[in-house]
Amino acid sequence: MQALHKIAPLAATIQQETDVEHEAKKILLRLGFIVKTRKCGVQNIDENWPSVTSPKSKIKRAGKPDFLLCLQGEKIPFCVWDNKARNETAVEGLTQSKQYISGLHAKLRTQPNLPRVAVGFNGSELLMEYFAGRGANPWIPLKAQGQIVKDCFPVEALVRNGISARGIITSASGGATVHDLRKALWALKTRYRV
Repeated sequence: MQALHKIAPLAATIQQETDVEHEAKKILLRLGFIVKTRKCGVQNIDENWPSVTSPKSKIKRAGKPDFLLCLQGEKIPFCVWDNKARNETAVEGLTQSKQYISGLHAKLRTQPNLPRVAVGFNGSELLMEYFAGRGANPWIPLKAQGQIVKDCFPVEALVRNGISARGIITSASGGATVHDLRKALWALKTRYRV
């Protein structure tokens, strides 16, 4: 099984946002994800999506993300996915996804397991970032095998193994190195001592 599945670019005939959305949903379902549209079915999350501003119109609209991706057997999404038409940029979709996630984390600070992966997709380009939630820039690029993930999306089994706090998709086996464990234990020791 391939760890990352190439999603972009779609056929050049796919231009409209609704067509991009339809094709993306078919691909994500084949990859094993549960794709929810506009709402995830968890009341606390669905009621707290922030309003976002469209980069082109500067008009605020009600918070309803295009896709919310869940793992099989899970109700809480791990990813917010925003589709755009071919004539718009994937950066615009990524920006809106990031606004949704940042706003949700600001409103539900104590809620565990909120979405952290933001995706912008326009049919020709797919961009992803991970919400680390700390520092001056809480967003970091998602990486797999030492490379920034672009125009690809991980399969469900790979996401299930986890994404580190540094935005690195863990290996297909889900294993960690001795170095990773020692670093985590040292950080925990310091945190508990404080």
